[in-house]
Amino acid sequence: MPPLARTSSILIAACLMTAGLVTAKLDMRQQAPVVRADFKLDVVPFLETHCLECHSGAEPEDDLDLEPFLKESFARGEAEEWRRIRELVQTRKMPPGGQARPPRQQRKMVTAWVDQAFGPAKGGAAQPPRPVLRRLNHAEYRNTVFDLLAVDFDAPRLFPAENVGFGFDNIGAALSMPDTLFEKYLDAAEQISQMAVITDGLFPPKMQAFDVTTLQGNSRADVIWLYTNGDATAKWTSPRPGRFLMKVEAWGQQAGPDPCRMELVVDGRKLKSVDVPQEQAEPGVFEVELQIERGRYSKGVGTHTATARFVNDYYKPDSPDPKRRDRNLAVVGIEIHGPLDSRAPTEFQTQLQSEFGDDFKKIAQHLATQFWRRPAAKAEVGRLVKLLDKKLAWEFNVQTLLQALLVSPQFLYRPEQDGTLTSWQMATRLSYFLRSTTPDAELLELAANDELQNNDVLIAQVKRLLADDPAQSTDALAQNFASQWLKLRLLDEVGIDAELFPTVTPALRDSMRQESLQLFTTVLRQNLPIRAMLTADFTYLDPPLAKHYGLPFDWEKGKGTQRVDLSQSNRRGILSHASVLTLTSNPTRTSPVKRGKWVMETLLGTSPPPPPPTAGGLDETKVDSAASLRVQFEQHRSKPECITCHLVMDPIGFGLENYNAVGIELVGVEIDDLGILPDGRQFNGPQELSQMLYEDFSIIENALEQLYIYALGRGLSDDDYPILDSILDNLEAGADATWRDLAVGIVLSDAFRKNPTTLSK
Repeated sequence: MPPLARTSSILIAACLMTAGLVTAKLDMRQQAPVVRADFKLDVVPFLETHCLECHSGAEPEDDLDLEPFLKESFARGEAEEWRRIRELVQTRKMPPGGQARPPRQQRKMVTAWVDQAFGPAKGGAAQPPRPVLRRLNHAEYRNTVFDLLAVDFDAPRLFPAENVGFGFDNIGAALSMPDTLFEKYLDAAEQISQMAVITDGLFPPKMQAFDVTTLQGNSRADVIWLYTNGDATAKWTSPRPGRFLMKVEAWGQQAGPDPCRMELVVDGRKLKSVDVPQEQAEPGVFEVELQIERGRYSKGVGTHTATARFVNDYYKPDSPDPKRRDRNLAVVGIEIHGPLDSRAPTEFQTQLQSEFGDDFKKIAQHLATQFWRRPAAKAEVGRLVKLLDKKLAWEFNVQTLLQALLVSPQFLYRPEQDGTLTSWQMATRLSYFLRSTTPDAELLELAANDELQNNDVLIAQVKRLLADDPAQSTDALAQNFASQWLKLRLLDEVGIDAELFPTVTPALRDSMRQESLQLFTTVLRQNLPIRAMLTADFTYLDPPLAKHYGLPFDWEKGKGTQRVDLSQSNRRGILSHASVLTLTSNPTRTSPVKRGKWVMETLLGTSPPPPPPTAGGLDETKVDSAASLRVQFEQHRSKPECITCHLVMDPIGFGLENYNAVGIELVGVEIDDLGILPDGRQFNGPQELSQMLYEDFSIIENALEQLYIYALGRGLSDDDYPILDSILDNLEAGADATWRDLAVGIVLSDAFRKNPTTLSK
């Protein structure tokens, strides 16, 4: 057999391939258009509206009394305090969480005035944090392996769960490499290489033999003795689906009119029933072929049981013939042979051999370039070739190369240079940002021609990768960005009272989640305004979810998911989706607080502070209707320590009260869904709430921030906000910005195209 992935030579090679894995810092400031601000017209109204409530009076917050700052003569003498105010305003830290975010234009005018009055505090140079080397997360690993080798390796299921940072599982600082995970990578490399390169036919089928020492059952001497109906069982493994042969050696102690009868059983399924007339002197061998199907595998290997079952026990102690009084079955052993079928070589394997033959230098050069997402150096290729053994078959040497590449840091991580990224590194960033996988042929060709430094080329590639083209998959952003941004991955963890809501099965939860992800995908692919997610008059339903909603389903279109017109219903957009409404409920009832908090955090990007220790909870015994729930909340939020946050959260949540805890619209029930937003606007019900949120530009700001975090794989620093503001300034669409607009802005920013060259302080 060939050397496996654990061999020291492969580990040594992997350790040698670590050059270029260190990143550093550089100037990332984006120059915003010059804005002229007026103290009386811009600054004073801002302070009065958003600041003085907390920062004035006898005991101002943080001992900062802003009342004197309303006079320009005083204000101009407080440069240090103004720079502090500027930073808090620009980074959205003030007003604090739980309060409405001031309009962006107002914030811009305040920061512009500070810069006019005192000059930029840092001389105009923003210094975002040093980026952390990013490992492929499990979804990226799976997608990359599939695109390179056409092997569907279920990494998210087989690897330990990823850590999450800043809401996403692709954050560099959270993507650690514990010893246990590297062990999994070694196992995975061996399994993947054997799935990509088939070696059937190079060796005879494997035989697994079990005797009295390894069989489960009542052992006696050298057999498993079945003196009543019972089993002799072997636990065996199948390396893959395929055809196998089960053989059982057995004899019987005969009695009564019939010979011993035995059933051959695999995984609890009877395959064959046979008579066993043989006796101890000449045992018989009985066999049956079986097919192991896909789907019963862990770590790529299926664990199975093979059983010889005695089914016709006979006992007649008064028989005249002592040899015919007791029928028993003796099982000598069980053998499993296989797989017996030979699989055809994979397309990857055939193409590799056709193109390069036995030239392993060219094979190593080609594979390393594909796996490392850049041209492999001559010395690196040489180290790979040294791992090979010319005495072994071509297939085993290719498996060895694949194992070495799959555990190489250059594959598992995304190394980048300091300063401006190379075109190869830009191809990698683009592809993993937008598709969660390795660059495709077009990106690699552009990288080889060093064309990914050109703005027009980058814009064209963003559009291509996000196009509404069946040949291009944009589901990656839905599955890996939107599912985490909208917190839909948490849906399976939400407790639901099974007695109250018996129809909410795991399958229905998945339908709920897919409805929301398909809406996101449509908005993305069709380049619709991001805010259309709030007011869309269409959705995507399968039969169970349509039944759950009480909406008609067009069976003539088939049984699968279909686009459904909502113009004649009360449902509109993401806030009417059962996924969000269930996610933000308690097991037995709705939760206006959770629903309001979700809207604030997820859509508007403002997080209320955690509840104080003295906040307490509701008296659930008094909650038996929507009206009583509102009364309970009114009493709860009357507490001084609770009112600040609840005044913002509760009205939003109560606007969704005509949907129950699992997203079913309440019909014929009187619901008080009146709400008042922090800016004084009133609304009735979810449609008016969605429309008011649609008009809030904070939706676009927050969407950009979340996509920026996801794209760069790190949290925001204070120095990122000038870059974000510049992207927003350059949005021609403004409030009607699309996900494509945001993606283009991020990709063209220095934060995406460069790495810092100086250390953070």
